[in-house]
Amino acid sequence: MAFTIRRAADAQTSFFKILCYGDSGVGKTWRVSQSGEPGSKTRVVGLLTEANGVHTARCANPDILLPEWADGDDEVRHYAKTIGEVREVIVAIQNGVLEADVLVIDGLTEIQQMMKDKILELKQGRLDDDPKTKGQRAAMAIGDWGTLNEWMRRFLRTIRNLRVHIAATALAEVEVEHVGEDATIRHIRPMFQGSKLPSGAAQYFNVVAYCYCSRPRAVGKTAKARATQRLAMVEGSSKTQCKPAPPLGGVLSSPIYDWLAQLAAGPTPNTNSAPKG
Repeated sequence: MAFTIRRAADAQTSFFKILCYGDSGVGKTWRVSQSGEPGSKTRVVGLLTEANGVHTARCANPDILLPEWADGDDEVRHYAKTIGEVREVIVAIQNGVLEADVLVIDGLTEIQQMMKDKILELKQGRLDDDPKTKGQRAAMAIGDWGTLNEWMRRFLRTIRNLRVHIAATALAEVEVEHVGEDATIRHIRPMFQGSKLPSGAAQYFNVVAYCYCSRPRAVGKTAKARATQRLAMVEGSSKTQCKPAPPLGGVLSSPIYDWLAQLAAGPTPNTNSAPKG
């Protein structure tokens, strides 16, 4: 027998994978950038996919480490523009060339779009190389959508298996059902292209949190309006895709470095209650 047996309580702490999804502007980039406690030696590497995220990340965590690419003429950027650049960072962490305790990936919805762009680029190249199809514009076919789903699933498996903590973001997709003049929300889930991937992506993460803003109502005529709260729901109704992990449950307001600390500590023995962050 090549393996031994150990009590779960004595097992080595694993690396935790967290997905925060929600609408644009609810604070996802800010939240995941705060994956290292201020003043600690935690190395947080930020793999960003848009220019706007750079300012948010450095305001949320001035110590976050951002890859830098040269665009020529002394111009540099700190966000990935292609799936090749995304893969470059992932491989560097896999091979130990880039040291990280937490990898922030902002965001997965855009990375899937990069994969789609790559599929169309390769397909366009084949069309241009064939005299019979030269001049035609590449478009996604049924087989291409299957390729896209497979690429994305492989990517999610890859980051799940990285020996670092992951704090990733994605946009939210809201499915609305219309009955006459009435409209009700059927599902809120991470935005991924594909029929099964939106609901299946949660399996690659320990925690899936729906992020949103809440502005509590003021009480009384003279009461001042309270500040907007940026919250993360890891347990909610069946309409909202969430995934708790003991001891994290309910609606959280604390930074992700606190989530990671609680996950590493594990649940309190002999209790089913989940403290709220």
